[in-house]
Amino acid sequence: MPELVTRRVWGMAQMLTGSAPVEIGILKPPERKSAVYRLLMKSGTSLVLKRCDSTTGSVEARIYQDVLCPLRVSAPTLHAYLEADGVAWLLLDDVAGTPYSPSIGSQYGLAGRWMAELHLSSAPLVNSVPLPSRGFDYYRQVLDGARETLDAAGKNPLAWSGPTASILDGLQASLDLLDTRWEDAQSMFQSAPSSLVHGGFAGKNVHVKSTPLGSILFAFDWEAGGWGPPFADLSRVSLTSYSDVLAQESNRSFGDLERWASLGTILWHLAPIPGERSSVGVPWISRVAGKFAYYDEQIRIHLDRLWK
Repeated sequence: MPELVTRRVWGMAQMLTGSAPVEIGILKPPERKSAVYRLLMKSGTSLVLKRCDSTTGSVEARIYQDVLCPLRVSAPTLHAYLEADGVAWLLLDDVAGTPYSPSIGSQYGLAGRWMAELHLSSAPLVNSVPLPSRGFDYYRQVLDGARETLDAAGKNPLAWSGPTASILDGLQASLDLLDTRWEDAQSMFQSAPSSLVHGGFAGKNVHVKSTPLGSILFAFDWEAGGWGPPFADLSRVSLTSYSDVLAQESNRSFGDLERWASLGTILWHLAPIPGERSSVGVPWISRVAGKFAYYDEQIRIHLDRLWK
């Protein structure tokens, strides 16, 4: 770690914890937008210090403090939060564990139960805490951004060499089809309940920790979190386990959940496309094309399931 960064992180850690850490480890290398550090304290405990922009940081802080704290789900504790010069620092529990994988049956079921508890217990708090909307209008903007990214890719001469052209054509056709069914999607958004949604429920943001009382799931990095229908979250967990918990308080059918999860899978693979805008106009567009081919496959499969 560069000396200037070390001094800055060390000073911030000492300010927020009240004592100097014994050791600082890098969990996410310093980047333009964010960085994450592990602090080993003299007591033997470890904490996580996250640096990000203040807009993102303030949302995460509200989620940890005002939404997750009173809920009945496991969550890291936010110990301190500080904003300065457009930069936010969050001091959190270190919940290091096994990165979540839907392919591990026990984790998949655990995630379904955890997610159901999150959605059920946070629903009464909707709109009582100011958080970003993750509803219909938000995903409309995501779809528009994805289409703009493909338009930009089409202006790159390298996009029309080799298999890249057919990949872009295929994804464009899928997005066009999704656009024609967007009013149908709107009815699903309107009929589904809103709650706190994570929006980035994957191994890099979710760990499963073994304890004497059993496995506990912790979700962190709530940068994509907000109020909205459960669609994207449902695409990442066991619907059977989710339904078992939901049945205690809701009369939603399993068929509803399957349709919601299919729409969620479409939205999950749609969401990263606008972020590739800066990559499609450069010589390595072929690398991005591989991602686009996968996104297209998943979007097309679930479009067929929803609207045959």
